[in-house]
Amino acid sequence: MAGPPADDGWQPSDDDTARVDAQLDRWRQGDVARPGVNVHIGNVAVPLVVEDRDALEENRAGGALRAILSEVDAVAIVSQTCDVVRSSAKRPFVKVSPVVTLSGEVLANASAGRVPRYAGLPGLGDDVFADLERCTTITKSTLAGMDHERGCPDDNSIAEFGQAVGRHHGRFAFPNFVERALVPLSSQMAKRARKNTPEGRCVDALIEVRAVAAPEWDSDEPITIDLTFIVDEGHLPAADDPDEDVSDAVAAFIAVPRKAEDVAAELEKPGLTDADRSALWVKLAQAWTELVKVDEYPRVGAVNGDVESEASYPLLKVKSSVRLDLDHLSDG
Repeated sequence: MAGPPADDGWQPSDDDTARVDAQLDRWRQGDVARPGVNVHIGNVAVPLVVEDRDALEENRAGGALRAILSEVDAVAIVSQTCDVVRSSAKRPFVKVSPVVTLSGEVLANASAGRVPRYAGLPGLGDDVFADLERCTTITKSTLAGMDHERGCPDDNSIAEFGQAVGRHHGRFAFPNFVERALVPLSSQMAKRARKNTPEGRCVDALIEVRAVAAPEWDSDEPITIDLTFIVDEGHLPAADDPDEDVSDAVAAFIAVPRKAEDVAAELEKPGLTDADRSALWVKLAQAWTELVKVDEYPRVGAVNGDVESEASYPLLKVKSSVRLDLDHLSDG
């Protein structure tokens, strides 16, 4: 196994590092640099992306493995701010990702935080994101020569960008059979998000979905998966009176099997009490959970669905569960 790079005693010029450090003092995570650059190692003998194909067509000489340089309009800083502003003599590198513009279902789900691959850059527009799956290391002197823009204009957007980066690198690896079983649920969420329909509005009201397995995810025995759909407080406030009765009409409605779209439509009817709304959300969570392909994957013994308001979901449950992101799921 190779060790760290050999140190022959060479050091950059103090004047150069001082000049670079002064230029980078105003940069932070989530900032955008232009013009951008992206580098990856590609196998041109088996091209998987258009850049690999183009590299093969432009130059057939050389080996199959190439360092392929792609010009991009801009890149966003992925490195933490503290690493960006540290002395370039000791920390000469930063990580950057290409800036992309999204549309359609991908935009809808990325905006809702359900696709960890993308981190929002609201300073450039609601449809502009950093593509965290593509990451390039550049020197700080390279960054210092680029034009500077604020990708995240305020503390809240900066925090959200940092959380997105952390989630992308630290997301939970579900077993393959769990990923495949969850595909229909993932697809339903993707298709309904940002659609002007009752179910679409319910999907947009979700903060996130948390999952717990018993006895454990990699158990040799069939596992039970509990999914908790955490709902925006504005759509499902914490219950002030947990003993409040559900109305007769809602009780009759939820007593029989219902499709998710029908439950969502019922949630938009006027005159619902908090107890009615809570009961209907539970029914909707159960309808979504029924999409999971339990019968096709025997190692999934059962899947249960529940719902909680973001105002009442405890931190202890956050620590003992994992977040369900659309990027975690295979295409089936």
